[in-house]
Amino acid sequence: MKVPNLKKWIAWISSVVLLAVLFLPIACSAAPVDDTLVSVEGTGEDPLDSVIVTDSYSLYYAGIADYPAAESTVVVKACDYTSVEGNSAERLAEYKGTANVLMVANEEGRLTYQLTVPTAGRYTVLMRYYPINGNERPLELGLLIDGKTPFPGAEGFQLSRQYQNETEIQTDSNDNQYAPRQVEYFGWFTDEVKPMTGLVDDAAEMYLTAGEHTLTVCTLSQPYVLDTITFAPPSDLPTYAEYCGQYLDNGGEDFIKIEAEDAIRKSDQNLRPASDRTSPLSSPYHASKIRMNILSSSWAQPGQWLEWDFEAPSDGYYYLGFRYQQYYNIDFFVTRRLMIDGEIPFEEAKSLRFDYDLDWKYETLSTNGEKLKVYLTKGKHTLRMEAALGDYAELLDSLNEVVAELNELYRQIIIVTGVTPDQYQDYYLDKEVPGLMETLEWAHKTLVEQYERIKEITDSTGAQASHLNVFAKQLESFLAEPDEIPSRISSFNSNIGSLAAWVLDLRSQPMDMDYIYLYQEDADQPRAKPTFWQVLWHEIMAFFASFFEDYDSMESEAEGIAIDVWVGSSREHVQIIRDMIDDLYTPTHNVNVNLKLVNAGMVEAFLSGRTPDVALTVGRGQPLNLSVRGALLDLTQFSDFDEAASEFLPGALEPYYFENGCFALPDTQSFYMMFYRTDIFEELGISPPNTWEEFRAVISTIQRFNMEVGVPYTSVDAMGAADAGLGVRNIFPALLMQNGGSVYTDDKSGTALGTPQAIDAFEQWCELYSQYGLPVSYNFYNRFRTGEMPLAIATYTEFARLESAAPEIRGLWKMVPIPGTRQSDGSVDRSQAGAGTSCVILSKTEKADAAWDFLKWYCSAEAQSRYAKDVEAQMGMLARVAVANTEALASLSWTREQYAAIVEQRKYVRELPEVLGGYYVTRGLDNAFREVVYEQKNARESLVLYNAQINAEIKRKREEFGLE
Repeated sequence: MKVPNLKKWIAWISSVVLLAVLFLPIACSAAPVDDTLVSVEGTGEDPLDSVIVTDSYSLYYAGIADYPAAESTVVVKACDYTSVEGNSAERLAEYKGTANVLMVANEEGRLTYQLTVPTAGRYTVLMRYYPINGNERPLELGLLIDGKTPFPGAEGFQLSRQYQNETEIQTDSNDNQYAPRQVEYFGWFTDEVKPMTGLVDDAAEMYLTAGEHTLTVCTLSQPYVLDTITFAPPSDLPTYAEYCGQYLDNGGEDFIKIEAEDAIRKSDQNLRPASDRTSPLSSPYHASKIRMNILSSSWAQPGQWLEWDFEAPSDGYYYLGFRYQQYYNIDFFVTRRLMIDGEIPFEEAKSLRFDYDLDWKYETLSTNGEKLKVYLTKGKHTLRMEAALGDYAELLDSLNEVVAELNELYRQIIIVTGVTPDQYQDYYLDKEVPGLMETLEWAHKTLVEQYERIKEITDSTGAQASHLNVFAKQLESFLAEPDEIPSRISSFNSNIGSLAAWVLDLRSQPMDMDYIYLYQEDADQPRAKPTFWQVLWHEIMAFFASFFEDYDSMESEAEGIAIDVWVGSSREHVQIIRDMIDDLYTPTHNVNVNLKLVNAGMVEAFLSGRTPDVALTVGRGQPLNLSVRGALLDLTQFSDFDEAASEFLPGALEPYYFENGCFALPDTQSFYMMFYRTDIFEELGISPPNTWEEFRAVISTIQRFNMEVGVPYTSVDAMGAADAGLGVRNIFPALLMQNGGSVYTDDKSGTALGTPQAIDAFEQWCELYSQYGLPVSYNFYNRFRTGEMPLAIATYTEFARLESAAPEIRGLWKMVPIPGTRQSDGSVDRSQAGAGTSCVILSKTEKADAAWDFLKWYCSAEAQSRYAKDVEAQMGMLARVAVANTEALASLSWTREQYAAIVEQRKYVRELPEVLGGYYVTRGLDNAFREVVYEQKNARESLVLYNAQINAEIKRKREEFGLE
């Protein structure tokens, strides 16, 4: 008989006990719970005390839905607070026509009120406020009742701002229209409080017992003036049948057409007019010229709304018609909410469906086979349409919870198995991971139910949601054979990611809209489809116009001196610059600007002899390559150069100096920040690292639980090596500068990579990958979102992707400065290099003064702030511009915490100079790095070898241009 290995059994039992102690709290929090509300009617107790609060508002609401609605309304005057903590609040006798209001500054704090509730019941909350000009972020607030969060999402919700077109739709000198700039519209607004998850269409409800309560309003960011906080019963809308019975329908022939692009007010800056030239029925229409004639698919996120003012010719019922195109969500409808004069007319108007179709549709909406109509009195009215989730809301909320739970489960599994499990090892996951089978069973059941729900609400086979069914099958196989999980862990993770992406896609409700029409029973209606001859004529005209129209040219139509400016960017960016110039520059500077959208680089332009006066968005390495060939103008010759340079960080112009001249101004500047998952760090009991020593210690802790840490590395290609510079390609420059070293010698005639500081920094850099096993290549967004990589260094603009595309981890991560090196005086040096683009003046210009006047204006705080805000307004937060101008950066819509972290890191950005042959530095360092990490060669020897080659190339280039 074989005797068991006693030591082995003791070690195994110890490991199980240790894992159970460490991860039982995690497993308990991850396992699904029974979110029910126990009835305590008649006991005098608060029903909320019996609610197991989760992040799901729909589960919370299911618990209180059976309780009666409140019978009365309670209004709290904002200026009647009983106490204030950490906030700057000022009672005002009057503001913008409203008496006795409260002005709250842009500071975090709390305002406490006494709240007397006459009757118990369900209440909604409305706030009347006046937004004050801030950084254009929505107002962010929180609510507490008796010191507790009354419902999931109340700890952080938003009150919207409103925007309008600054001007009418504009037309350029080529007879092409372009969208006007969006500016904030100020006034007294009343908003319902909704959870910040974006998965709830209606106002959030809470249950309040009768009697005295304390109400706490938490100000999180943005200044505002507050008038009242109203607790009101939930609205009770009539059904469509009840609504239609209120008035007699006498028919009529009135027809009202509302162009969608002419919205008078809107909730977001990116809800702008757009152009469609695919159909001859688009209104207004031109076969070849650009016409701002539709509202585009940027109108997609739940809660985004637009308002149109119109006039009804007579009293009566008007049917609701729309010309729209919805081909984005395949086989799914999108939902809109309708309001007339600030009120939802009937229950069905809360979720109007717009079906999928590849072509434009001309449709009168209907419910249960009956066309929808609204009653209007003669005179002026306001129509609002809001993107909503409708029947998708509960579905998405449920699937979001599945994603969160399975992400947590995946993380617990890889703690045991690692990311690449051994196929020959038994992990006994059903015993090692507490709650594994229960979570899988719950997730499987939920996916099956929601797949059937999708087929029901879309009245289709659910083909576009088939991966829910596929994922459910995988979970079913895991329940039958838990031992299969390690061998299929990669596909399990992939399915979670696919589910999260699908939920995010379905949450978006995009559609194009041409116009809205309201018509009475006997009115003539527009043609739904173009005739054959209309289509033929449209195609013929568009074909011939393609030989003559130049959509890349945006010339100025004003008289006077004119300069040519080339921009290597998208048409949308160039149009924004065109609008800025027309609004801010030409009227006050008396210089016309002819913009040209180009793809060719400046080197090709210079060699061809066709150069502009000014070029924007030029790569970092290009100013040196051009200036050494005499192609650029030395900007230091202008008397106010120092004044223009003072608008950037000290040293920001370093890459653009050559010999004694400066040949460019920066327009963008990016750098690294450190991102970490606060929830995972809390579970592991660790803090974000402050120094590299702490960083390496945290790596070890995280890796013990089979998770990863990300430190960026970008491989070298020919163009990247020559044009982008060393910058934020990897973390080596940061380690070098923090160790007191530098990349180049003081006279820039060679490198300083042979110094002890450089060798030490290079060894530290390589060790992160060779000894600590950090991945060289990884997808930061995906791994950080799933928790597989809870700590990573990335450029600061990555925050925009996390905020926009990873709502499931909102509030569970932070962005802080990168680790530093402890100095002899105890301070921490966080120095790092930067990256970015620049703007130049070509030496062949005959209008140097005008070119310089434009260049310093374009790089100024006024222009860069306007440009960055307009880009973000049109394209969303994902298009956040990493502006180099210090004042412009401060003007963007940061939270206080984000901006404080960025300001702290910017203090340590030290730009690297560009030198002749500098492309070889990037290439040589990369070759040395690869030898050490992939071939296990000696770091010192590799760096010394390639440093000699780098210096030889630098010397050769200097000799070529007569500098040796």
